[in-house]
Amino acid sequence: MSRAPVDARDKARVGADTAGEISRLVLGIETSCDDTSVAVLERGRRLRSHLIAAQDVHRLYGGVVPELASRAHLELLPRLVERALEEAEVPPSVLTAVAVTHAPGLVGSLVVGLAFALVHGLIGGFPPLLVFGVGLAYLRSRTDSIYPCMLLHASFNAFGLIVGIAS
Repeated sequence: MSRAPVDARDKARVGADTAGEISRLVLGIETSCDDTSVAVLERGRRLRSHLIAAQDVHRLYGGVVPELASRAHLELLPRLVERALEEAEVPPSVLTAVAVTHAPGLVGSLVVGLAFALVHGLIGGFPPLLVFGVGLAYLRSRTDSIYPCMLLHASFNAFGLIVGIAS
């Protein structure tokens, strides 16, 4: 599937880098447990939007119910992504990548996020970037040069930079 054409107005609204190209804009999706988190990150440094939706239904059961978490992600994710893109003032046509947590987590919840990311990637003409949540937390603590990435995990829902890997 080819990438949707970028409207000149979209490009002007989002801004262009020094080469005249649209800035690298990554949509981040996190659905590893019971919270749904999405963000738009520009050039690996500027967080243009970050939204978290909590699932209060689990309080009734004294803990996370995996099936309820998956169903809630299905309901929340489309609206949350739409709202994050609006807040970031980024139309979907100018996204350059989508990053999604693929492990660890609840299988059903991860599948919802992966499917959503895959569809966005197919429409945008790029594969989803698979993020291992806990591994990034470890790498982020052992770094020495700048590499942009997203740090996505249910326990901290944070976005940051990996700054190389120290030996």
